[in-house]
Amino acid sequence: YLRLPEPHPRPAPLTLTAVTSLPRAFTSHSSLATMDTPFLRAIAKTTLCYYTAVWALVSTLPLYVTVRFGFGIRDLGNLLSLFGLLTMLSEGLLVSPCVSVLGPVPTVKLGLLCFASQCLCVGVATRPWHVYAACSFSLGSNLVYPCLTSMVAERSPPLGAGETLGALNAVKSLTEGVGPIVFGGLMAAFEGTAWPGAPYAMACALVWRAGRELAEVRDGDDVAGEDEKHIVRAESARKKGRRAMGG
Repeated sequence: YLRLPEPHPRPAPLTLTAVTSLPRAFTSHSSLATMDTPFLRAIAKTTLCYYTAVWALVSTLPLYVTVRFGFGIRDLGNLLSLFGLLTMLSEGLLVSPCVSVLGPVPTVKLGLLCFASQCLCVGVATRPWHVYAACSFSLGSNLVYPCLTSMVAERSPPLGAGETLGALNAVKSLTEGVGPIVFGGLMAAFEGTAWPGAPYAMACALVWRAGRELAEVRDGDDVAGEDEKHIVRAESARKKGRRAMGG
């Protein structure tokens, strides 16, 4: 995990015929079909809830601390620098030992717990140093997405891992618009009230929902058994898409 994991053996080099057939091989229908497994649906819902909460915090925090605590340019720079440093330490040094000791699913649960704690601490903060203290939870919260993507890559068919990860990133990208819009409106609605940080408690509820979705996933889940039927259906949908585009 100190480098990008390679869950599948390196494939043979693509031929010219294979490259020219790629637009026909991968269609929007077949991409959606890759998410048609219980495991992948649970991961997608977890990603949707978690990253909506992430963007709720990231997009509103600089303005919130400026209005609430009078942060200046230097204070914001220090806060964002601390966040970046902790993110680097988390993804570069902590992911591997946590996964080795706990397993990927418990590591994701630990990350969700840390992020929920971070949102709650920001929401109830009454002093500037409370915000800096909440930032320390980034050491745990940044464990989530590397583990999710690694699990998806490992449990996807070798030739479909890239397509599946692309579909998951599309879910993640959706939250980059939804999170700021929804929680920006909530922050405006709660501005000037007795609890201006209440929207961050609502973000905690989204993280809780992400944990509920993750409860459907177990360490060792793979494409065997019940999921194998869905993989066969996805492969069948791809073949139909190829024939339709080629015909």
